[in-house]
Amino acid sequence: MNAATPWRPVPGNLNAEFIASPDETPAAYSLYAADLSWNEDVGAYVMDWPFGKDPNHLSGIGFLELICGLWPNSCQFDGNQEHKPYETGDLRDAELTLDLYAENIDAKDFLFCVGLGNVSTYWMLSGAPFDLSAPKADGMNEITVRLTSDPASWTAFGNNPREQSNADRYGHGPLHDALSTHMGNLVLTATFGNWRETLTGRLGIKRAVLKYRDKSILHPDNGTRLIEHPISSISDAHNLTNGRRGDPNGGWFHSGPVTDPLAFRWQLTKPLNIATLVLHQDVAWPTRKCRIGVTTAAGQDYTWDIDLPCDNDPVTGMRHFSVRLPALGPSLTFSLELLEGAEDQGLGLEAVELFATDHIPPPSAIPVSVCEEISGLPTGAPVFYRVVCRANGEVQTGETRDLPVPPNDAPILHALSLYANARDKAIVQVRANAMGHD
Repeated sequence: MNAATPWRPVPGNLNAEFIASPDETPAAYSLYAADLSWNEDVGAYVMDWPFGKDPNHLSGIGFLELICGLWPNSCQFDGNQEHKPYETGDLRDAELTLDLYAENIDAKDFLFCVGLGNVSTYWMLSGAPFDLSAPKADGMNEITVRLTSDPASWTAFGNNPREQSNADRYGHGPLHDALSTHMGNLVLTATFGNWRETLTGRLGIKRAVLKYRDKSILHPDNGTRLIEHPISSISDAHNLTNGRRGDPNGGWFHSGPVTDPLAFRWQLTKPLNIATLVLHQDVAWPTRKCRIGVTTAAGQDYTWDIDLPCDNDPVTGMRHFSVRLPALGPSLTFSLELLEGAEDQGLGLEAVELFATDHIPPPSAIPVSVCEEISGLPTGAPVFYRVVCRANGEVQTGETRDLPVPPNDAPILHALSLYANARDKAIVQVRANAMGHD
């Protein structure tokens, strides 16, 4: 053993929740279908086939039937924003639940899978396909998948220059980076089918719920304390920083006009370099003006007055606002004052997120999965490795183990399983590592 990977923090608790539906949070979705209509009985928008036949991810899996994409990150909400590593999401071991309506689905030989997009890198959770051809009597399906860090459950796609002319658009990236610093979308796809055929039927997305790890330094799990808040509301001020976004019944609100600033103040556990603030508007009573403040560890105070976008049009309106703060040095407290609402009835916010360049979330008290990608190993060589962990100044070293690097480029077969069996055909799922260079 002559090399070591860098120290990386293990993932913390799943303490955040992003709730999204195409009717309540349409800006978080990209839908790919021939037609879209509202189904009152289902309470969801329903898409009609054909869906989006996507040749961009052709590598070894055929054309994708791209159905929808969900953008859960506040700082990268459509794939076109500049972003920083500390603004990303941590989706290691995250849990995604989809409430789907299915009608007359004929999937042909396609398998429904969840994909993970990181703007330029895509992975598909091909180890957890699901079937939508036999829904319940009301057409509803509840699908829950875990975004494990085990690479054996994933397929990288979109980097085959032999089949794909624009292979440089979607290149390969480590699964660990795609999950731990996620800055992209989650996609629902039908894949592995015959590209000459197409998925038929109707699909509706009633709701998606993503449980993940909050990187906001204001979350109580990070030790941050709310030391000042208004007492004029029946809603809980802690709702602003509990990691829950997209819940129309969540957040904090104040009824009636604002006579004095409504002040919130948070105390950090240690000085941190605050960098990015995201304010999420209340759906019914948005806030028009606010003031934010920072007190540094050196005792200097800084304040900024902010005019917030308050157009709550369900299609075009932006419901959150990001602010990049100047470098002030390590800071100890953050304050927020709500000054004016857009409606006479009152004002509110759904959530507040604050990111710091040097924040490391606390580790999880429960078992988690992590992965690391190592390249440059010689073909056929034995590799010796061990895992080393440190916490609170203590270091523990695991046993030394070894594994052989494959001797050549031949694919390595991991498992075969019967996915579906009918009178005229059977679908066999093959799990293998594609070891070829193309």
